Amino acid sequence: MNKNILLVVMVFAFAKANSLQAQTAGLGETITDMTLIIGNYVKPASEASVLQTSAGWSYDAKSLGLGKFSIALNMSAVPFPSSKKTFNVQDSDFLNLDIRDGESADIPTALGGDNRVFFDFEIGGETYEFQAIGGLGTGFFAFPNLQANLGLWKETELALRYGPKIEIERSSYALYGIGAKHNISQHIFKEDRPVELAIIANFSLVDFNVYFDRLPLAASSGAAPIAVLEGYLTDFHTINTGVIASKHYGNWVYNGGLTYNVSWLDYSLIGDEGPFLDLFNRSLEVTSERTYTFMLDAGVAYKFSDIDLYSQLSTDFDFVNLNVGIGYRIN
Repeated sequence: MNKNILLVVMVFAFAKANSLQAQTAGLGETITDMTLIIGNYVKPASEASVLQTSAGWSYDAKSLGLGKFSIALNMSAVPFPSSKKTFNVQDSDFLNLDIRDGESADIPTALGGDNRVFFDFEIGGETYEFQAIGGLGTGFFAFPNLQANLGLWKETELALRYGPKIEIERSSYALYGIGAKHNISQHIFKEDRPVELAIIANFSLVDFNVYFDRLPLAASSGAAPIAVLEGYLTDFHTINTGVIASKHYGNWVYNGGLTYNVSWLDYSLIGDEGPFLDLFNRSLEVTSERTYTFMLDAGVAYKFSDIDLYSQLSTDFDFVNLNVGIGYRIN
């Protein structure tokens, strides 16, 4: 009798496992495919953010004196090249997604427009659809920020940067940063300095959130959607270190620099809570990678008695950033 009961339980468990496997067939492949799309969607915005937040920290390698303070208002602008507004995918790139009405498609990135690209996929024998998320729909991004610098010991400066939250249609962007600069000309040239040299290290955090109309992953049969998306939340993290040089000619200051940037991002989709969205966001955490880039800066500043006007051009060879600003020195 006991053997018969055990046999029935084993058969029931096996049937239940097979049923669950059938219901979730294609789930892992779909998440893998959508992770590929979202990763390519966010990547250009991440690259532009790294450049924008790493640029313009300093226009003079000469440090403020001990206890001296400055505050500056910066405006940073990055135009978006056409090559960063879309990315191409083929049916062969996916495990479970099929491009509707074609074998390839150009999908908008976060910097692109609102191209309507649809995909079909199957999970557990049910067919669903997924519409690619649209981008910001702008040709460039300009962002103001405030920066305060304090002179410390040994020709060292502490810098704090803050960009208030701004909204563009249904997206928001905010910036927080902290950095340090140490003049090394004092160790190389002593008092007779033909040029000012400094090393810098900065950390920036960008909070970038985008919301859109509810986007269901709808079933073709009319059954409940497997998930409903409403937006995505992204945190861009950047550490940049490098060397800057400046040369004073009267009231003019010419500067240039080379920095090395390490960046990573945390991002997640938001919408109706459910198993699919939870598993998808977990996969985004696993696939997040660090990116390494170099950046070149060149600029000029003009110093009045206690006010500085300056501009600086920066590039990572994919994007170009222009930073202009006005600073007030409190001596």
